[in-house]
Amino acid sequence: MAEVVVVGGGLSGCAAAAAAARAGAATTLIERAEVLGGWGLLAGVVDHKYFPVREELKLMGGYDIFQVIDGCTLHRDVKFPWPGPNGAMKDLYDATKLGPGLRQGLEKIGVKVKVQCRATDVVMKGNRIEALVLNDGSHLSADAFVDATGGAGGVSNCRTYGRGCAMCFQRCPAFGDRVSIAAKAGVKELKGKKRDGTYGPTNSAYALFKESLSAEIRQELERNGIICIPIPKALVNYERTRNITASANIDAGFAENALLVDIGFVAKRIAGGYTPLEELRRIPGLENAIYAEPFAGTIGNAVRYMALTPRDEALRVKGIANLFVASEKVGINGIGEAIVPGVVAGHNAARNSRGLEPLVLPRTTMVGGFIAFGTENWDKEEWLCNRFTLYGGPFCEFAEKTGLYSEDPVQIKKRIVNNSLEGILLS
Repeated sequence: MAEVVVVGGGLSGCAAAAAAARAGAATTLIERAEVLGGWGLLAGVVDHKYFPVREELKLMGGYDIFQVIDGCTLHRDVKFPWPGPNGAMKDLYDATKLGPGLRQGLEKIGVKVKVQCRATDVVMKGNRIEALVLNDGSHLSADAFVDATGGAGGVSNCRTYGRGCAMCFQRCPAFGDRVSIAAKAGVKELKGKKRDGTYGPTNSAYALFKESLSAEIRQELERNGIICIPIPKALVNYERTRNITASANIDAGFAENALLVDIGFVAKRIAGGYTPLEELRRIPGLENAIYAEPFAGTIGNAVRYMALTPRDEALRVKGIANLFVASEKVGINGIGEAIVPGVVAGHNAARNSRGLEPLVLPRTTMVGGFIAFGTENWDKEEWLCNRFTLYGGPFCEFAEKTGLYSEDPVQIKKRIVNNSLEGILLS
C-alpha cells in the first residue's frame, strides 16, 4: 500500500493527513509536541468568509478538519466590529476540545498519529526523499511526504529576530525547535518580514485566564462570546500592531479597544499586540488580569513565517519529486487558510505515492484560485511582509470582484459539478 508521512500536527498538517488517508494512502502524522492543533489551540475563531471554501471542500470530499472544528463550537454567528464598516460574522470554538477532537477524527479514518516525534533530517536519493531521520535516531520511510512544519527555527529565531523565548505554544525548549523538511532536502526557503521590512513577524494574540477578569466581563463573554472594551486614550499604542503576523488585516480599532473573545478556558485578545501587565491592568475590568499564553506575556513573542517554501500549484516543493508543502510555509494566515493547502498537499502526496499526476484545482474554484494566487505571489517583496488570507486583502478583493466569492450554495455546487470535481478528493 502506498505510504504518506505528514510532518507537523497543526491544522494544516492534520488536514493533509486526513486528505491523504481519504485518497487511499497509508498515512502517518508526526508531531513534535504532545498534542495536535498547533496555533489552532489559541486561534479559536472561524470566519464566515470561509463559506465558499467550506462548501467546495464538502463537495470535493475534504471537509474532515472543518468538521472537527464545528464539533468544538462554543458561540455561533458572533458579530465582530472589524474588519470593514459593517463588521464580520465569526464562530468561536472551544480550544480545549480541539486537540483531542483532531486526534480522534484522524485515527477514526485510519491515520497513524505519533506525538512527541520530531524529524531532524532527511535521507535523500537523487531528487526524492527516501526517509526521515527522527529524534531517536530511527528512520521513517514513505513514498511521499508533506512538510507542514510551519516557520522553522524555534528559539534561535526568537532570540535573533524577536525578544527571546516566551515559551509560546511551540514549546521549543521542551520538544525541540521546528525543523524544515524542505530545507533539509536542500531547498532554499525565504524568510517572512514585518511591515517595517525586518525579518520575523510575531504572533498578535494572547490569552488571559477568564477567572482573572471582572465578573461583568466573564458574564458578557459567556453570554455573547465577545466583548469590546475601550482602552484609555493614554494607553493607545498604534505602533504595537504594525509588525504582527495579522498586520494585513489590522485597523486602528484593534489598538483603541481590547477585543476579547471566549475560546474556552481562556479569553483571547484579538490582534492587540503584547502589552506590559501593569499597563494591561489599567484597562477597566482587567485590573487583576493574568496572562495564560504565552507564559512571558508581558514581553510576548513568537516569531513566525521563517521558512517560506517554493512550490507549484499542486503544492509540490520545487526540486523535490515527492515532497509537498502546507502550513504557514506557504505564506498563509488563518484557520481556513491553513486547512485549504493542507487538503491539497495531502491529496497530492497520496496521488504521488501511487505514481499519479497531481491534481491542480481550476482557478474557477475558490480553493484553486486561492492556491494559485499564493503560488504566483509568495516570493514578491510585498507578500513577504503580508500573509495570504481568505477574509481580507487583495485575494479577497479579487474573488469578490470576479464573482469567485459566493455565498450561494447553488452557484458553488454548479462550478464544482461543471469542473467534474464532486468527490475528487476521495479517489
